[in-house]
Amino acid sequence: MRLRLEDIQSPSSHLYDLDKIFSTSKRAVIVSHKDPDGDAFGSTLGLWHFLTNRYPELEATMIMPNTDLTNDFHYLPGWYEIISYDRQKEDAERAIAGADLIVCLDFNNWDRLGLKSPLIQVLKQAKEREGVRLIRIDHHEEPDAEAPADSVIRSDLAIVRPKSPSTCEILVLLFENLYDIVKEQSSQYKFISKDCATCLYCGIMTDTINFSARNPSARTFERAACLIMLGANNVWLYNKTYTEKPVDVYRLQAAVAASTEMENDAAWYIADQAMLQRYHYHNGYLEGMPDKALSISGIELSFGAREENPGMFKVGIRSPQKYDCVKIAKALNPNGGGHSYAANGTIYTDKKENVEKAIRNILLHKEDFVNRNTANRR
Repeated sequence: MRLRLEDIQSPSSHLYDLDKIFSTSKRAVIVSHKDPDGDAFGSTLGLWHFLTNRYPELEATMIMPNTDLTNDFHYLPGWYEIISYDRQKEDAERAIAGADLIVCLDFNNWDRLGLKSPLIQVLKQAKEREGVRLIRIDHHEEPDAEAPADSVIRSDLAIVRPKSPSTCEILVLLFENLYDIVKEQSSQYKFISKDCATCLYCGIMTDTINFSARNPSARTFERAACLIMLGANNVWLYNKTYTEKPVDVYRLQAAVAASTEMENDAAWYIADQAMLQRYHYHNGYLEGMPDKALSISGIELSFGAREENPGMFKVGIRSPQKYDCVKIAKALNPNGGGHSYAANGTIYTDKKENVEKAIRNILLHKEDFVNRNTANRR
């Protein structure tokens, strides 16, 4: 099965550059965003497994800003090799200090590592050292020209494909097509091990909500099938990800669903610290909830607000086609971003009523956020 590397400018040049960087580097750190989801874990672990197999002389270390020991995809092979900056700061900074390659996956600006996180400055300082290169591989849109200069990632090579529903799918394309460049005589999938395929499949599955949202293409299904043929157990991954949950997850999601409000073609919920603490919240407990509201007949826009820290609500915004979620996220806060169909914003307040007021203000002006490119497609 041949998979094309489409929609990337000068693909041959990118691949030559990518292979040269990997093959000439000695120590790499692979970094993804704060509050990692399935695509962040899948891409980080998938790349780590691939580099370990394909470039055995390259020592690769995985670093996340934070991980949750109780609920964060710990069933993925290699998960316990990840260094969590919030608990292992010295180990992470030691690895970064010794690296000559930084790979940023699944995020498009430094703030996604956590606003004012010291990890940002550590990585920026490392990039300034002579001989250190930085690659970014991502499926998010590039930041606006108005984005703060200190949040922009200055990369030596950026492979960005917003049409892809996940960063993991981009990696599948890259891994397969690297063989065209290096002229491997053996199977093009030789270095995509079962563990690598498992992690990549998980990222594709979760970022498409089990292939039900976010515009998976026919080729998305082809790539997923390829990963299954390489050893990914899709049924096992689905059960581990979506059905084997603590009882508090179901109780919290039921409480959130019961509290959901609707107005015309919009729905929203607001989960404050009191609600989250009542159900012993951990990262991932509300995964996919903003998308579930879209299953209600007539709903075209959904908001899921969660009080991440006292005085700060993270807002997930979803709209399959009609509204531009990135514009809405930036209207809530200039640092918001994501995709036209799924984005995240922030509201700084300690009162639920202020969050509802901000959402209702968006709804009053929602015609300003209609996605003119897709609103009439059905």
